Amino acid sequence: MGKPIEDVFDIVNDINREKAGNIVADVIKTKTIRELDNQTQLIARDGNARPIEDSAAPIIDENGEVFGVVVVFRDYTEKKQKLDQIQFLSYHDQLTGLYNRRFYEEELRRMDT
Repeated sequence: MGKPIEDVFDIVNDINREKAGNIVADVIKTKTIRELDNQTQLIARDGNARPIEDSAAPIIDENGEVFGVVVVFRDYTEKKQKLDQIQFLSYHDQLTGLYNRRFYEEELRRMDT
């Protein structure tokens, strides 16, 4: 208790490794439930990064004032691995691992725009 939330846990963006915003401060300010995007990782004390889904909800007293925040982290390592595998298989040939026709068609459309 009494520590800044940034000292309690370290959350970074999965892509650019920048620190995620302070979800607790956002909840206190807006008095609403907040969720971070699915591209966040929780950095453990041992330095390992784990993909997470998280949400935070205000604890509101009888006067309508926020006096706390509940933060929930869900480790979604397995889910992310399966989603990554599905995405890989949707653009690669299962036998050779090379890009498939769908990949090339989407790349051509992307280059045309």
